[in-house]
Amino acid sequence: MINVVMLYKLMCPRDDEFFRGGVRYSLQPWKDVFEGTDNWIDGGDDGGKDYVLPEGYQSVALDGFQGLYQIRDSKGRIAELYTSDDGAPAVMDLDTKRLIVLEEFDYIV
Repeated sequence: MINVVMLYKLMCPRDDEFFRGGVRYSLQPWKDVFEGTDNWIDGGDDGGKDYVLPEGYQSVALDGFQGLYQIRDSKGRIAELYTSDDGAPAVMDLDTKRLIVLEEFDYIV
């Protein structure tokens, strides 16, 4: 079974610990992450694209937080989203400590 998740490419004009190279991926769009908070900074998102999660990984709803999700690996551990060196979204394999770059889902088969 293929697990597909929509990720938003968040773009920020500055480079800091939160935005590596000005880009970060999120399960939530820009406005849901920053708008109306004390952490508001200028930026935006790409509107979201579907990506294929590695085998055993899934998007799981957070208990008590309607509409919020996180990615978990096959052992139920939280899999943080990273930006790979080539700018693509990736998750960390916690057993091998290697990034797994996610591929965009192709609806045409």
